[in-house]
Amino acid sequence: MPSMIRRLLPPLVALFLLAPLAAHATHVDGIVAIVNDEVITQSQLEDLKMPLGNKGFITYRETTDPKVRARLLERLIDKKLQLQRARTLGIMVSETDVDGAIADVRQRNRMSEEELAASLGEQGLTMADYRQQIREQMTIARLVHREVRSRIVVNDEEAMAYYKGHPDLFTAPERRTICRIFFRYDAAWEEVRKGKAKDRITAAIDQIKRGVPFEEVAKAFSEGPTAGQGGLLGSFKQGEMQPELDRYAFGLKEREVSELIRTADGYSLLYVKKIDRGEARPFVDVEDDIVLQLQSNRMAEQYDQWMKELHEQAFVDIKQH
Repeated sequence: MPSMIRRLLPPLVALFLLAPLAAHATHVDGIVAIVNDEVITQSQLEDLKMPLGNKGFITYRETTDPKVRARLLERLIDKKLQLQRARTLGIMVSETDVDGAIADVRQRNRMSEEELAASLGEQGLTMADYRQQIREQMTIARLVHREVRSRIVVNDEEAMAYYKGHPDLFTAPERRTICRIFFRYDAAWEEVRKGKAKDRITAAIDQIKRGVPFEEVAKAFSEGPTAGQGGLLGSFKQGEMQPELDRYAFGLKEREVSELIRTADGYSLLYVKKIDRGEARPFVDVEDDIVLQLQSNRMAEQYDQWMKELHEQAFVDIKQH
């Protein structure tokens, strides 16, 4: 299960989780890096946490893997550079903003203030720690939006090309109107009852083969709850019916009847009354979504380039640690 702390992060900062959470350190072991005019101490690094998918977090002190440790230090350096850049640009997060983010966290997790404080305490954090981390993460999110995301421009031609190149993404799924004749059958029945059921099935199939409308046969023979409506089950997308029926329903042509289908409680005949082919949504209705998608596709590359520039413009001195 993921750590509770991960669920306590506001959704605004989920995309930019560049500064993992750290608990209070109890000692200072020296300087491990200098970033412009600020230092990173060993104590700041000791409890730094990095997410491990659904397995929670791992801290610097819990791993001896040099690659993981290097990545953790790199994240802390990145965070310093980002916060320094935010200060230079005058990007601020008010107490009201932090209050709102925490209120959102509590609402989404259905937690009282006391429950949130208790949960943070289990992670070695005070509310003051948490507020500071939220403030920093919101600051970084605003910085990245200003410096990276807002500068990714997607023109009309690019959006239209994506729309035409991915028709499946903007087309409503096919729906099928399905009717069903249901015959109750249980292998445990006595032979007489089994024989009567089989006779009903044979008679129904014979009428269908002779051209009697499926709905009429359903009214006469179906033992399902919709027999009176000609066996009409409704309109379905693929995957919405029970699997043993879905496979047949979406393998038929319009106005075609299935073979006899065995289910746990009996037998069924399916009829595809109508197939509604999905219609493409107009470009004007999906243009904004396409622009956001293309921006997201380019975000990682642009973000990496932006961080590279921050490093190139900064003085970073990594000490032995």
